[in-house]
Amino acid sequence: AKGRALVVHVPAILDGADGERPRLSRSVQWIVEAGPPVTDVVPPPRAASAMVIRHAPGLAGQARWLAAAQAAWSAAAAQGDTQVDIATTDTPWPADTERLAWLAGGDLPETVLDVASKGGTVLLGDTTDWPLPQAPEIVWRGDEGGTRMVAARQGEGRLLQFKAPLDPADFPELLDARFPRWLQARLQAPPPTPSRVDAKAYAPLPGALAHVPPHSPLASWLAVLLAALFLVERWLAAGQAPRRPG
Repeated sequence: AKGRALVVHVPAILDGADGERPRLSRSVQWIVEAGPPVTDVVPPPRAASAMVIRHAPGLAGQARWLAAAQAAWSAAAAQGDTQVDIATTDTPWPADTERLAWLAGGDLPETVLDVASKGGTVLLGDTTDWPLPQAPEIVWRGDEGGTRMVAARQGEGRLLQFKAPLDPADFPELLDARFPRWLQARLQAPPPTPSRVDAKAYAPLPGALAHVPPHSPLASWLAVLLAALFLVERWLAAGQAPRRPG
């Protein structure tokens, strides 16, 4: 009935949830049944992997900014003085590389693109030719509105590119102490849409507008039936009327 609360029994873990809690027009008594703790089914987040840096000989200065950011990440993670893998573009990188920064002009080698295609993250310098047919989206703007970085999906991974050289004159954010954190945030893949959640945290929210079906005219068959009943009633009434004496 209108105005009465719904009573909903749900398991402790809900599958198929989207990224937003449901919103209903009436109050809900949300009863969560006993079940296994959610921590048993939700895997812990993976630690961010180190970034391998490869650069053209003339871009060693730009590569050092990325090496400094990598060192800051290691310090923040209490990993001590971790050696940064930085070398020129003719130096192979480990087969299990998940993050690769490529600072070199011209076409992007297929071996670099393969890192992204197989699920990794590849960060390109501003002089590398964008290798994908689709245009990337802007993921970082400077304080004055200039584009700092763009990104696009590639296979199972991501491809990102700086849109300004790593020089303080063109990229003033390099001098900000928060630059390593800003860069780290953009290198991290967007979180997947949740599908398995703790039912206690997924209780519906109030405030949705009640759905009122639009007024619709009577169906044609019902209108015909009512008209026929009216005629029958008139005919019976006329048949039962008293006759006048002749």
